[in-house]
Amino acid sequence: MCLENLNTMKTNCYLAILTSLMIASAGCHTTERMLDQGRYDELLSLAQRKISGKALKKEKYVVLIEEAFAKITERDMDRIDRLKVSNRSNDWEEIVVIAVRVERRQEKLRSFLPLVADNGYQATFAFVKTHEIIHHAENQIVEKLYEEGLNFLYSGRAGDKVSAQTAYKKFQ
Repeated sequence: MCLENLNTMKTNCYLAILTSLMIASAGCHTTERMLDQGRYDELLSLAQRKISGKALKKEKYVVLIEEAFAKITERDMDRIDRLKVSNRSNDWEEIVVIAVRVERRQEKLRSFLPLVADNGYQATFAFVKTHEIIHHAENQIVEKLYEEGLNFLYSGRAGDKVSAQTAYKKFQ
């Protein structure tokens, strides 16, 4: 009877250790998978939760934050550059949305700076001057809307009442 309890306890202990190891290894693979899949914002949030409020920050999470931030900022800035080339008013609106998202991400990260790991490694980040991008994009939106309004106004003066009403709405 006592031998059966001992075997059951050993089995339970082995299962607990095995489960712990599986969970620990799954956590490592999850962050690496997120990085590989390009889920940078999720990875940033996860890593920031892991280090939040801790005096000693694991190097793994400091490096993950640094790498994910660099990659998502590069992706967003590349997207902005591609949209600038098209020069359409809808694209300028998307540029504003992307730049605001970059700005929020940077502000969230600033609260963790300086970001130093428990082994002394200090992460470095390249911040973007988003206010300049937003200001330029908003000016482009206004210019495009003004041009569209003028085109509708000219059509309205030629007798097209719908174009005149549309011009009025554009200038409002």
